[in-house]
This record gives sequence, structure tokens and C-alpha cells, in this order.
Amino acid sequence: MDRFGRLDALVNNASSFFATKVGAVDTAAWDDLIGTNLKAPLFLAQAAAPHLEASGGCIVNITDIHAERPLKGYPPSLRGEGWPARADPCAGVELRPRVRVIAVAPGAIEWPQGKNDFPPAERTAIIAHTLLKRVGSPADIAHTVKFLVFDAPYVTGQVINVDGGRTAHFLQPSTIPSQPLFPRKGTTVQPQLRLPDVDWLPPGRPGRGSMNAPLTTNPNAAPTARQAQKVAFEANKLAKHLRREVGKAIADFNMIEAGDKVMVCLSGGKGFLRPADILLFLRVHAPIDFDIVAVNLDQKQPGFPADVLPNYLRGIGVPFHIEDEDTYSIVKRVIPEGKTTCSLCSRLRRGVLYRVAGELGATRIALGHHRDDMLETLFLNMFFGGKLKSMSPKLVSDDGRNVVIRPLAYCRERDLEAWAEVRAFPIIPGNLCGSQPNLQRQQIAQMLRDWDKRFPGRIENMFRSLGNVVPSHLLDARLFDFAGLKAGGIPDADGDIAFDAPVLPTGSSQAVRFEGEED
Repeated sequence: MDRFGRLDALVNNASSFFATKVGAVDTAAWDDLIGTNLKAPLFLAQAAAPHLEASGGCIVNITDIHAERPLKGYPPSLRGEGWPARADPCAGVELRPRVRVIAVAPGAIEWPQGKNDFPPAERTAIIAHTLLKRVGSPADIAHTVKFLVFDAPYVTGQVINVDGGRTAHFLQPSTIPSQPLFPRKGTTVQPQLRLPDVDWLPPGRPGRGSMNAPLTTNPNAAPTARQAQKVAFEANKLAKHLRREVGKAIADFNMIEAGDKVMVCLSGGKGFLRPADILLFLRVHAPIDFDIVAVNLDQKQPGFPADVLPNYLRGIGVPFHIEDEDTYSIVKRVIPEGKTTCSLCSRLRRGVLYRVAGELGATRIALGHHRDDMLETLFLNMFFGGKLKSMSPKLVSDDGRNVVIRPLAYCRERDLEAWAEVRAFPIIPGNLCGSQPNLQRQQIAQMLRDWDKRFPGRIENMFRSLGNVVPSHLLDARLFDFAGLKAGGIPDADGDIAFDAPVLPTGSSQAVRFEGEED
């Protein structure tokens, strides 16, 4: 008041939330929980009331969705956090008509920091019970509070749930199956989370195979709670695996530096949101600060659902830009029917995206190519271009003005496809790419899939070779000075061993083990 001379809004956001089971509650925990969650908001509201009445302001209390539906093991926490939810209608009546009082009840926004609070299986189960099938962000709460303060003058005495639709499971028992959220051991549930057929565990690891294999001997029986939790556990394990691989690639090639603005290019298809989704998580947990802006090029392809992507990105709080450029008509006009459109389409798209990167002030352009894309490109260049060349994880663009990165370089396609289904990403079709069944890239991809089935470990070894190049044992004189090579009488570990038989793995009935693979 001394600085601004008025008070327009009071937001009570401080809270304590930790497990306090009956029988283990002490006075220190009680004072902490009640003092933070109940006493402080009450006295702050009391002190602010005269100033809010003068300005016609409002009070917004941050509570919890479990204030109306108690959560076992947290009675003192919810007694404290439940006060605003129950008191707001009363306070709204008492302070009317000059002061509005509203409560915002977050759902799965940020998890408690205690190591025993909400283990991964329970977190995944909670997410599965939301209608949006994902966690929210603090920005979702901030946007709601901002709306209530500035743009909702006729809202008061209400509790606004910001929980991704999770309370719909509590309020509509006739349309949503009634079952315990965390079933006890021995009970059965109908699983809410289904993963695709994936095989992302290292060879020889327990659990290799389809995640959707029958969970019981009776195909008509519902899986037990333990089995449902195993599915949730595998989903969490997959998330950690992908984030670790992306983080490693970023660190290995210094893809992102402090202060960078990363323009994440979203094209289309089944998993086009994968790079943005993983980078969003890493941005929160990375030791450096960087910004993300998602960009999609609307090429005006027939049937393109222009509203799907903006609505999704807006819903998850990602800054985005949609660039409208009719490159589809150009490609169809220039390329004869039946011919491959990729070359011209990619050149046109690349030019537009480079321009947009400059307009947005982006310092990095992130593309969604993964490990399989890099191997396919290697063989495409070998078979059809006469070059030993793949995709670079980080390179300056051909116009010399942009740095292009591929954060998914270490990720397998099938892992990313599994993650796309877990996250329930929307699908945006691409009629140009999807209508060319005989593309050479598709033939190479089929060859690699066949090798992967017949020779376990071969794909991993081929990809490892991209980072283990020996120029002296190739034929490119630009990379190695063959003409000036002289014998100096000094032993060289990389020297020629032409008289030795090559050391190769011997065939056996077991899968070949490669150096560096885990048990």
C-alpha cells in the first residue's frame, strides 16, 4: 500500500502438503500445516479486506482438488488446504458486493518433493484418470488466476478445478467406470492406460516383448492391480529412458547453450510433437535457461486440420507460431504425377523455416529426426548417392545463418512411437509424404527392420559406428593424407594389420553381444 497506494488482488498461494497419517501426526507437523494452509490465508484476507473493498478487488485462494474428496494419509494437509474451498462461499457472502472470493483447486500440476509421496506408478495412474491424459503446468494455474482477477468480474464464491478433467471421474459415475484410483493388492481394475506393442528394453532384459501381451491366463479376466501398476511403471521407465537419451545427445554435441531460443519444427504425422514434449521437460530440469517456440508450416495441403495443433499447444502452454505458405500447390504443379516430391518440398519448406527462424529471433532450429532416420539416410546416400554421409546431430544451415540440431539423435523410432501413444499426441496427416508408397527411404527402412529382427544388435552396432570413424581406413584423400604418408619407424596402433585375420563375432544360437551393452 505504501508503494502503490491500492490493492486490487490477494492470491494466497503458499501451502504445505506432505503425508501425515493418523497416529504419526505431531504438533510440529500440525502447526506447519495449519499455520501455512489455514492461519496465514485467513489473517492475510482479514488484513487485506478493507483495501480490497476500496478497490473492488478479489481474493484468490489456491486450494486442492482433494479438499472435496479426501486423500488417504493426508488428513491435516487437507484440513488446512480444504479451508479456502469451504470458506470461499462464506467469505464471498460476507465480503459482498465489493470483494470477490474464489478458490482455484489444482490437480496434477507439480508433485510433492518427498521421495515417498506419490511414487511413479501412482502418478501415472492419476494421469490416466484425467481426461487430457497429461499433467498440467504451473502456467495453467497462473493463467486461471489471471483470468479470475482481470476478466471474470461476475465470478465469486466458487471453486475452480484446474485438473485436466480428473474430477469428471468423481462427478459422472454413470458414464465413467467406478473403481478405486489406487486399488489394494489382490483387487482387479480395468486399466485406463494402454501402451502400444513396443520392445525398447535392452536385449536379454526381463520384460522384453509386448506391453499388451495378455496379463492373465484368462483372456477375459481384468488385470490385477499389480499388473496395472506394472504397465504404469513401464511407461515411467520409457519416459526416463527417452529423456536421458535426449539429454545425452544435447550434452555430447553442445546442442543448446544458456540463453538460446530453440525453434522446434513440428511437421506432421503420428509423433510430430515428440521433440517439443521432451524439450519442454528438459527445459524445466536443465542446469541452463533456454526458451522454446514451436513452429508449424501450414503448406495448405487438402484436408489439413488447421485448428488441431494450435488448440493442443495452447492447451499445454507452449509458445507457438503457425506459418501459412502454400508450398503444396507449387509442388503439385512442378512435380509430374507419380514422381517423388520430397526434394522440392523439403527445399521449399527449408527456405520458409529459415526465414521464420530469423523473424522469431531463434538461435537454434530443432528438428525431430531420430536414430532410425540417421541410419536410413546413411544407406540412402551409400546406395543411391555414392556418399558415406548421414544426418548431422548439429550443423550450420546451408544459408550460414542458423544452427540446426537434432535432439532425438540417440532415440529409437519405436521408443518414440510408444511415447506418442502414451502421451496421446494428436495426429496431423501429411498427404504429400503419406501418398508415396514406393519411396526409396521406405525401402531402406524396411531393410533395417528386417535386419533388426534377424540379427539382434546389428542396428545398434551400425549406429555406434557413426561415431567411431577411422579415415585412414577409408578412401577419401580429403580426410587423410595418403599421398604424404611415410613410414617413420614408430609403432602405430591404428596402422595396417593386413596380415592378420579380421576379428569378427562367431555365429551361435545366442544373440551376439556387443561391447558396451548392459546385462
